[in-house]
Amino acid sequence: MTPAPTSGNHPLEGVRVVLLRGADHAVRTVGELHSRGAAVQLLPLIDFETPEDSALLEAALNELAGGAFSWLVATSSTTVRALKQQLARRGLALGSAVPSGTRIAAVGEATAGALFAEGLRADLVPDRTGHESSAVGLAAAFSGLAPKGRILLPQADIAADTLERLLSGQGWDLVQITAYRTVSYPADPSRRITASVGPGGPAEHDGTGASGPEAPDRCPELPELDPAGFWTAVAAGAIDAVVFTSPSTVRRLSERTTHSPAEGFRPDSPPS
Repeated sequence: MTPAPTSGNHPLEGVRVVLLRGADHAVRTVGELHSRGAAVQLLPLIDFETPEDSALLEAALNELAGGAFSWLVATSSTTVRALKQQLARRGLALGSAVPSGTRIAAVGEATAGALFAEGLRADLVPDRTGHESSAVGLAAAFSGLAPKGRILLPQADIAADTLERLLSGQGWDLVQITAYRTVSYPADPSRRITASVGPGGPAEHDGTGASGPEAPDRCPELPELDPAGFWTAVAAGAIDAVVFTSPSTVRRLSERTTHSPAEGFRPDSPPS
């Protein structure tokens, strides 16, 4: 039985939560849950790798450094990490690879904070213009600008075409490029995105957790489940809540799940 939420400073006191992220990507959400009293375990389902062929990304980054783009658009902190890692292979820093004349857009404050930590300040963030932190919100923020110059849009391989389609519809000359691949956990160690975002930057308000200048980029040691352990805990009633962090985590968990509105979630094959 899920403990009833309490009032005061720890409304989630005693609530046992599984967060569907790995430690590299969970710090802000874990901090927020812990601050409210929840007991958190991790179940990493997705991970991130460099593109199978990075030639197109390399070419785009060369163009970016040469001033060929008026805008760089970042749609996640993982994109920032992927760009940083790609540039580091050539001994370059992300902060110095974006010319001063290139403006920067971020989908939300979390991404803007990641950019800031690498020495880049976002010129356009939907939150700051009265729009939601989403592809639609970012496109709406762009709609008030004259479509002059080219936009570089590095994204995940499985990213929806929403932003690309909306910006192109506004008349922008847009170059979409794959910056990283979303894969099942764990990623190939030789291709895994391991670059971290340095400390610093404005407080983040992305709805997934709180952070600020002092926020680390990795969680403290937390219990980590595998799928079999997760379902064993579900069957034992040892989990009160599951936090889905992206459409990818929903898809990955659903691959191992049979769902019925009456019965809730259960594994395809009960743990033995």
